[in-house]
Amino acid sequence: MLELILAAREKRTLLLQNKLSNYDFIVTFGLNIPGDQKLGADKEAFIKKYFFEYVSFINKTYDSLNYEAVVDSAGYMYYVWFNDADAYEVKKLSLKFEQRIGDVSSLIDIDVYLDINNKISRQNLAGFPRKCFMCDQPAKVCAFKQTHPYEELVAFANKKMSEETSFVLPHEYIFDDIINEILKGNYLPGDRLKELELVNIYKVSRTKIRDVLKELESSGVVVTKKSMGAVVKKLTTDEVMELTNLRIKIKEILFLDVFENLNKNGYYIVENIKRNLKKMDVNNYDLVKKWNTQFYVRLFSISNKEYTKKIFKGLEMVFGNINYQINKKILEGGFNMRDYHLRICDAIMDENFEDYQKVLSDYFATLKDLILNLDE
Repeated sequence: MLELILAAREKRTLLLQNKLSNYDFIVTFGLNIPGDQKLGADKEAFIKKYFFEYVSFINKTYDSLNYEAVVDSAGYMYYVWFNDADAYEVKKLSLKFEQRIGDVSSLIDIDVYLDINNKISRQNLAGFPRKCFMCDQPAKVCAFKQTHPYEELVAFANKKMSEETSFVLPHEYIFDDIINEILKGNYLPGDRLKELELVNIYKVSRTKIRDVLKELESSGVVVTKKSMGAVVKKLTTDEVMELTNLRIKIKEILFLDVFENLNKNGYYIVENIKRNLKKMDVNNYDLVKKWNTQFYVRLFSISNKEYTKKIFKGLEMVFGNINYQINKKILEGGFNMRDYHLRICDAIMDENFEDYQKVLSDYFATLKDLILNLDE
């Protein structure tokens, strides 16, 4: 397990380097917990709640925040960048956020990188070193001296992650969570999103739930019916065809940009994607679903076309239930997505543009045929 975590951290460094080549600074937001068990539903729910609260907090000052989420053996990590912001001001706001959420902030790492070997420290802003989980000593001192038993540290972290948040869940978190529930197949086309049920699930006001449902409707994810309220949208055949063609065009733009912008870091990113795909258990639904998302997140991180990536992300929300059905087909053996992804990686690494175009053409044709025949 330790080897997997170290390998995942190495890949994160490559992703970070690639981001830093395009932006003045990058913020990373991830879990800071002891032990080698970095994944799990409790950990994912915890980091998502606090990340979206962070987004809500930062958006009060800077509304140009963009992010990508990465899941690997080292846990859950968000990469954040801005179109127009000051790195030192963002670090100050990040420290204020940590103060705002209290001692649970000891389980979260928020770093602001100016380059791969230079991040803004607390001391740069005349701040105090981070305190230990268990006492008032600096965390680095306790870690070096191994002051506290490993079992106590793990128990403390698990206890903190299970506690209720000190804040009302933000709009951004609820919106993202409902989108993920659709992607998981927990909400199917035609299912009602009942306001009172959502109020009880997220423990927020009915007004906030209605605001989220309005945004879901404007994004094309739900429709409002007089007698039923918000209902998960069922796409017509024409809409599925239109969206499929649009997604293909956008993917073509991003795939081409990846090929044209490939550098040393990008090459290693593709190499690591390929290594993970080859190890993947194709009978594990959760892994299949994860990598059908992470393939694009990691590969498209090489592209500089941020506006195009935003459009792609928006389309993926509308396509949530279709993606759920595609994942099921893959698990049933109806489509070997991994084989296509591996061929795409090979063509990029070989710098063979002709082969790259051919495999993409085959991939899009097969995927389009699969999507248009999902009900069979």
